[in-house]
Amino acid sequence: MSEPETSGISDVTAGHPDKATRRWYFGGHGAWYAAAGLQMVLFPFLTAFVLGLDARYVGIAQLALMGPGLILLLPGGVIADHLDERRYLIKLHLLASLPPLVMAGVIFTGYLSFSFLIGYALVAGSLSTLTIPARDSLLNRLTPHEGLTKLIALAIALQFGGQLTGMAIAGFAVTTGPAPFFVLLSLIMLSGAWALTRLKTASHEVAHSPLGADLRIYARRIGDAMSHLFGSKILAPVMICNSAVGFFFVGSFMVSVPIFVRDVFGGGARDISLLHISFFVGTVISALVIMRINAIRNRGKVIMIGLAVGTLVCFLMTRDVSFPVFAFLMFCWGLGAGVVMTNSRTIIQEAAPDEMRARMLASFQMGIMGFGPLGSLITGFVIEAVGARNAMYVPGVGMGAVLVLIAMFTGLWSLTNQDTARSITH
Repeated sequence: MSEPETSGISDVTAGHPDKATRRWYFGGHGAWYAAAGLQMVLFPFLTAFVLGLDARYVGIAQLALMGPGLILLLPGGVIADHLDERRYLIKLHLLASLPPLVMAGVIFTGYLSFSFLIGYALVAGSLSTLTIPARDSLLNRLTPHEGLTKLIALAIALQFGGQLTGMAIAGFAVTTGPAPFFVLLSLIMLSGAWALTRLKTASHEVAHSPLGADLRIYARRIGDAMSHLFGSKILAPVMICNSAVGFFFVGSFMVSVPIFVRDVFGGGARDISLLHISFFVGTVISALVIMRINAIRNRGKVIMIGLAVGTLVCFLMTRDVSFPVFAFLMFCWGLGAGVVMTNSRTIIQEAAPDEMRARMLASFQMGIMGFGPLGSLITGFVIEAVGARNAMYVPGVGMGAVLVLIAMFTGLWSLTNQDTARSITH
């Protein structure tokens, strides 16, 4: 197999890239999520407002956007473990720039339909899924383990900061129309690809090793990662919590927000944008605080408290509150989410063996990518049956029950960073 290309890139054969190099990683990282922020507002705006679909169809559309994670995330982790992540991500950025251009053309010519939205969602969701394990695995090669928590917090801050930027821009779609914003989304994807061409990375012993086309190899590699994950007393409860987040929180979040805006508050794209921004501002703030602290000792306890905050918010959303109060609740939900994501991802990054890190991270993300679409679908039908406000009892009660079971039957509440360190060396 050919050696990785080095044209225009300084050779880095040992150690970790310097701080200047990391900026190019975060440039590509931020560009991807800025485009994702645009899409996060534009896509539900097209379903709920432009096409005027009811909550069931909004849920089905979100299922199509997130559903490819059910099939592609774990194989994507296997692929990322055997490729140069930088080159792989560049190709995915280039491919991801094409569907938004097609969408812009369809909107401009007036041929937008629900079936086309589903097709767009399946393609965009597939490309997004494939980037996740490669991007997360590449981050680990940019810093020593002792600096990992800080870089993960920075990555999460930039992830949601990029989404904030995209969502703020997308809020103007109601006055200008969505087509130009899909063109902008494509250009942002291309800028991310350019940033990654400037990235230098350390050598990767596992990358470039033959993988082949035998599906049994993929199944065995996936099975090894899942066995390691669920056989660990440290990683298994984190995985369970993450799966509960996908099912109860992410699914509810993606469907409930546009329906609340349309049916409860009588708003539009700008109000969807404002609610998303409120959530992600909270996420960015908590991630930046964790980055400042750098090391958190009682990670398990912090994760469970962050999930409890989200549970409380869900119950409060069932009340008859004003739009500003609802936006504040979204901000509080974001604060808890940033705490949970930063600490959970740090635990997985630190405890995963080098040779299966991308697969382990893909398995971890499977909690959101796998259960999120199912949660979205169910949320749509629940909203149709009982209304947007009453539907929020479901994620509140569900996550509350999960937290009680986790506290009773696992050691997550007492998990510390010393426990994670011991899992690496034993």
